[in-house]
Amino acid sequence: MNAKAKIRLDSIEQAHRALEALPEHRPEELTKTQAIQRLIAPIRASQAKGYSLAAIGKVLSDCGIPITTGALRAYVNDATAGEGRKRKPRAKRAATSPMEAASGAVKGRQEIAAAQTAKRAAAPTARATPGGVDLDWEPAAPINDAAALPASAPRGSFHVRADTKDI
Repeated sequence: MNAKAKIRLDSIEQAHRALEALPEHRPEELTKTQAIQRLIAPIRASQAKGYSLAAIGKVLSDCGIPITTGALRAYVNDATAGEGRKRKPRAKRAATSPMEAASGAVKGRQEIAAAQTAKRAAAPTARATPGGVDLDWEPAAPINDAAALPASAPRGSFHVRADTKDI
């Protein structure tokens, strides 16, 4: 089995000094996503001035960043979603006194109870089985004799029989 290669401490210190001495990396080129992320603040400022995304996209294209209005809209929406959208505040109810609030809650509960009672009264109570299944229905005796089938019905096919009970 091979022994793991060991690195000398002076080599590690030399690499450490070399890495610290590197200047800040400034890339020459960025992806379109990175470019729009860097320009999101000026894009929003332009929107606040009243410019449309189509006009902003044209300016960006003229500056060497080819982008469609739809793509720009998607980038701006993604950046907005990344910041975490604030929810709209709910409409506040009119200020009421604690007594009015308590009586309103009691009235609300009473109305709900009355509606549930009315609903139960309107529902048929004669349903003894789930789904309204008619337990008194008796099917006709199965036809075992091939001669009893009509002549027009070929063997092995589905035969429709008349209802045996009026509904």
